[in-house]
Amino acid sequence: MNKRKNTLNLELKNSLNLKTNLRLFNMLSSGENDILELVRKIEADELFLRLSGKTNDLPRIITYTRKTNAGYAWLSNLENKDFIQALDSSISGAEIISGRGQVIEIIRKIGADNFEKYFLGYEKFPIDKICDICSITKGECDKITDFVAIYMHAYENIPIAALPVDYFSMIASIIKEKGGFRIEYTSMHYGQGEYSINHEKLKAVKKKGLLTEKETARLNSLLDLIKTVNCRKRCACKIVEGILKYQMVFFTGEGRELLAMSQRDLASQIGISHSSVSRIISRKTLKTPWGSEMTLKDFFVSRRKFLIDKVRDIVLKYNKGNKLTDREIGDILNRKYGLKVSRRSVNLYRKDI
Repeated sequence: MNKRKNTLNLELKNSLNLKTNLRLFNMLSSGENDILELVRKIEADELFLRLSGKTNDLPRIITYTRKTNAGYAWLSNLENKDFIQALDSSISGAEIISGRGQVIEIIRKIGADNFEKYFLGYEKFPIDKICDICSITKGECDKITDFVAIYMHAYENIPIAALPVDYFSMIASIIKEKGGFRIEYTSMHYGQGEYSINHEKLKAVKKKGLLTEKETARLNSLLDLIKTVNCRKRCACKIVEGILKYQMVFFTGEGRELLAMSQRDLASQIGISHSSVSRIISRKTLKTPWGSEMTLKDFFVSRRKFLIDKVRDIVLKYNKGNKLTDREIGDILNRKYGLKVSRRSVNLYRKDI
């Protein structure tokens, strides 16, 4: 009897794991419009609203965790006419178009970090403190606060089909700042960061019986959906961060050349599967600090292609009169790029030039 019971429990566990893995696979393969639709479904759920503190009857259990030097592309989206027109179609009075000019200037003045901390975060600050730290007037502070409220209302109500194509295709922009780079994600659900669950608070709420029987029964299902969306967010953001890290020479403009990096290399470095990288980068682009838009696949250069290009550069620059030997070219590759290439391989690459 016990053996049969253990077998049934194992079968049930394997079935649940299979469902979870299938859900994760579908999430990693889904288009950005499908992800946004699921995020909206989660955030419109009455249980989510209670747990995130929106109804003010429970402590805030679900929050967002933003990454350092990353956020939502407020300014880029505010300057995107197609996007703003789509937002205005969901509200009356064309309020966003009429008010965005002044707000853009104030946001630029206070900086992205101050904007996110004092106007988008959970913590509330006295208006006098905000004005003092950000060097703005009370009137300017009120303009931002009112504008953000209108913007969020429009964003939450706009039909997904009305959003411009580039809203889903361009995953992020790389912004060069003093001392480094900032990643600004086109979609708000990436910019806000992952959902964070305070399990101690959740345990206390359940112990006090503050959730209804129906909510308690649905809780695990909601948390599973949140976990799945978090997985997609985490993978996508790790890919963008990985590209920025390993192609830093390109982004800093120092020669603007892409280094050898395969999808498998990046997958290994950031700790996700090669197939996940391949699915997530499909049909997505990234905006460079100088304004050009590149597909994510463009940032992956095979070692062979990279070496052929470098051998070609060396031959054109140093090999006038055909003086350099294959071994000497290999030495230059090692000295300049840290690449160890055999004499025979150099000879093969020279033939492919």
